[in-house]
Amino acid sequence: MIVQRLHDEAVHPLPARALSVMIVDAHAASVRQLRTAIKDHHRLAVRCTARTIPAAIEQAAEHRPDVVFLDLAVADGEGIAVARHFATEPAIVIVADRPDFAFEAFEFGAIDYLLKPIRAKRVWTTLRRIDRLFSQSQGLQVGEETATSADRLTPFGRVSIPSSQSTRQKTTELVPVHDVIWVESLQNYSVVQLPGGDRRTLKRTLNEWAALLPEREFVRIGRSHLIQIAKLQAITSSCRNEVLISFHGVEQPLRVGRAAASKLKGIVRGSCSA
Repeated sequence: MIVQRLHDEAVHPLPARALSVMIVDAHAASVRQLRTAIKDHHRLAVRCTARTIPAAIEQAAEHRPDVVFLDLAVADGEGIAVARHFATEPAIVIVADRPDFAFEAFEFGAIDYLLKPIRAKRVWTTLRRIDRLFSQSQGLQVGEETATSADRLTPFGRVSIPSSQSTRQKTTELVPVHDVIWVESLQNYSVVQLPGGDRRTLKRTLNEWAALLPEREFVRIGRSHLIQIAKLQAITSSCRNEVLISFHGVEQPLRVGRAAASKLKGIVRGSCSA
């Protein structure tokens, strides 16, 4: 395995501070369901709840939550954009009665979209996604992988990426995960290579990409690149300090340094011998 993990939570190193959670929902039953699922998670703790948006804004300012479960029914017409009123910039999980707002949610940057009635198994998928996202962004040591690669996929097996069309109105597409050939980091932004010569730039870090994409299909080489291993075609040395990586479905190769190429070759050799 690329990331080696421990076998159980008994030896899983705990973070210095648990991630704080706020639940914004007017229905007591939904709050209880989320509380029950979250209380058994070793890294998350519910610090506050709110039944209205004004109360949520006040609670967010006081408790500064890391994660907010936001029921759209409480948003009173403002939809997902209501999250911008929070004093902090927490990770947002949208909770809704129907899937109609999923596209808007992922365009906004929500990390997951839960449908009511809430199922405990589905909530645990969300909690694992939160765990990975914060573990990677904080550089924490993570234990052995226990979730399947499907847990790492965004809902519907797609990721939100800005449209390549130049229009006044900002448009976001839901692109199939298997169309993401590689991702290159540009500090807090990233460049995504899609089939053909289609490249998109968006405000999403490489750590956030790593939390979204299935680990068994995408590998990280060096600090700046995530690549889809199944699309790999050839690795060619172009000069002393540069290597060209060619992919199926795109003509232009990806240029990387020797260290990244060496790591990729080791991964490929390991997968071939397994």
